[in-house]
Amino acid sequence: MSSAICVGCNLVIEEGNVVNFSDTLYHISCFRCAKCSGPIDYQSSVVLLAEDGRPMCINCGLKCKGCGNAIVEEAITTGNF
Repeated sequence: MSSAICVGCNLVIEEGNVVNFSDTLYHISCFRCAKCSGPIDYQSSVVLLAEDGRPMCINCGLKCKGCGNAIVEEAITTGNF
């Protein structure tokens, strides 16, 4: 049986709590936003999928150009964003 590797730090995941996100495993401390590197609260936050498949926090997701707030619900996109 092969050992599980954390995608965040590339170290072996031994025993303990892990985050399974998009078919990859992370140590809880390694579950960070792909854009801002901030920790992601996986229990109470919305976690987005970045273009490369890594997790992205809600603050780094789509933002409204009018008010600057994060778009956390469904959005219709047209053209480039």
